[in-house]
Amino acid sequence: MDYNRKLKRLLDSKKFKSSHILNFDEKGFLIGLGAKVVVLCRSNRRNPRLLQDGKRELITVVETIAADGTALPPFIIFKGKSHTQGMYQFTRSLFPGCRIAYSEKGYMTSTLSEIFIVEHLSQHLDLDDGEPRLLVMDGHTTHITYNFLKYCLDRNIFPIVIPSHTSHLLQPLDVGCFGPYAKKYSQALDNYVLTHLTEDYIGREDFFPILALCREEALTKHNIIKAFEATGIVPFNQRIVVER
Repeated sequence: MDYNRKLKRLLDSKKFKSSHILNFDEKGFLIGLGAKVVVLCRSNRRNPRLLQDGKRELITVVETIAADGTALPPFIIFKGKSHTQGMYQFTRSLFPGCRIAYSEKGYMTSTLSEIFIVEHLSQHLDLDDGEPRLLVMDGHTTHITYNFLKYCLDRNIFPIVIPSHTSHLLQPLDVGCFGPYAKKYSQALDNYVLTHLTEDYIGREDFFPILALCREEALTKHNIIKAFEATGIVPFNQRIVVER
């Protein structure tokens, strides 16, 4: 696989520290706004589940992890154009060092990808040390822009793009972190609704404490290190992916 050859060549030639081998990816969450967004079904239903109705809002959370087991603060994308000072302070209190951004629909965009790398990720990396860094990422068009790639190369960051349709095999966040992330989110959401029966919606203020629980559960040092190992990145092992 061409990807494996490129990865091995970079690892051999640049001798990256484990803390300098990074992976970023985004995960979307739908939250409810307005009346009857989250309600309980009838108690006599055989398999009671939470039912959702009404308007929904997408919040995108971009996570970055390093092969030494660390997780960087999240880059959070809201739908809309601006935020209130109260919301900004509330979010920052839960996630120190996070960056809040906005897009029309709450998705990552090419412009936000450039803001992410220039104004967020670089702020949490000591790029002045002159040491090389590896950035593992998928090939979504919002990530592969001239400005994004030029900034990386100018700052001694070497992006490597995993092949299409292989995130479940080659992307550490997908392989080792986003699974428990989603599981914990589902559990925490159910528990939240069951303990807030008088409320008829889940808004941003409710979402972020739940997100904090998810990150604490999923982005552990153990999970992150195992994720890079399972994808054959650290230590390098191309046979792992082939055998899977």
